[in-house]
This record gives sequence, structure tokens and C-alpha cells, in this order.
Amino acid sequence: MEMESTEVVLFVLMLFSFVTELLQPEPEPTRPSTQIRSRHPSNAIIAKLLQHQRRLKSLKKRIGRRKARSMAMFHRRMADDDERFHALRTAMVNMRILRNVSCPALSLGEQ
Repeated sequence: MEMESTEVVLFVLMLFSFVTELLQPEPEPTRPSTQIRSRHPSNAIIAKLLQHQRRLKSLKKRIGRRKARSMAMFHRRMADDDERFHALRTAMVNMRILRNVSCPALSLGEQ
């Protein structure tokens, strides 16, 4: 694979910019509503702790609802598969019964 010097330079520059972008630390996202300011640092720490507890509680609720919904879908699909399997099994049993019947009109082509 032969590359021209301009292609090599472009490749090196792109690689350098990509690596420097990866190595930069991400700034913490700050929203005005989440900034807690107080003269007493202990009050700010307690308020921030309560805020994190509320956020954790809401996340737990959301994850629980999502898990319950996915489990309900899983059980619904299992029930559908079970119904299909039962119908298929019943049809196979009925075919086996029809094959064993001695009446030629009801047999399935066996001579």
C-alpha cells in the first residue's frame, strides 16, 4: 500500500487530532438547577447528598418499570410460543390417531 506524502501528512494530522481529543478530560456537565451554593459547606454537602438520593430513587423506579415491562413481554412471548407448540403437538397427535384408524376414508394416504 503506497501513499503519497500529502496523504501521509493528512493521516498523521487526523490521528494526532483524534488522540489529543481522546486524552482531554471531559468537563463536568453543570446545570443551573443542580448547582447548590451555601455559605456553610456542610449544608451544601447535605443538600447535594439528598439530591443524589432522590435521583438514585427515581432511577431505581425507572429501571424497575423497564425490567417489569421487559419481563411481561418475555412471558407473553413464552405463552404465545407455548400455545403454538401445544397446537402443533395436538395436530401431530391427531395425525397419528388418524393414521392408526382402520377406516380408509379417514387415513392419510397410507395403504
